[in-house]
Amino acid sequence: MRTVQRNWRTSRGGFTLAEMLVAISVLFVVSVTSALTIGMLMAADARSGEAFLVQNSLVRLGRQFRDDVHAARAVSVAAEDGVPDGRMVLELSDGGGVTYRTAADGAVREAAGTADGNAREEFRLPEGSSRFSVIDNGRLAVLIHERPYLTHTDSYARGSDSVPMREVRFEAATGWSVRDFVEGNGDEGE
Repeated sequence: MRTVQRNWRTSRGGFTLAEMLVAISVLFVVSVTSALTIGMLMAADARSGEAFLVQNSLVRLGRQFRDDVHAARAVSVAAEDGVPDGRMVLELSDGGGVTYRTAADGAVREAAGTADGNAREEFRLPEGSSRFSVIDNGRLAVLIHERPYLTHTDSYARGSDSVPMREVRFEAATGWSVRDFVEGNGDEGE
């Protein structure tokens, strides 16, 4: 019987250290890239969810504001020492009242003595500033929300004094209803 001797230097029973290091490096790069991609996707999902909530809140605020102003017989902007203090007071035809006021993160609607009873509703708005005004001798109520029209990469954020603003504007006429307009009882000709 003849024994076969093997040369241990020429036989390859495993991987070399260099091959292992290359494989580990490739796996590391792939895992870091995928982790960063997943993180960016999760952040984008959170931002889009926040944008959806704000957009939904703006739609609800616009509808409620218009309904309240249309049902009002008088509208005034509250002022303290001649300076508007961020409140609009609506006197409703049924004797109740609704007050809108600006808050740090949106607007608040407070109703008293209405068919809904005493109610408080908060509307979340994007970062910015809100103000109320009354024009046309109290017949037209206006809610304006301004926010910077910026992203974190815009050059305006790096020291420019003039920042462009994006405006969301709600306008409504007091004492109007859809029925009045359809029947021709509105005074749109004046």
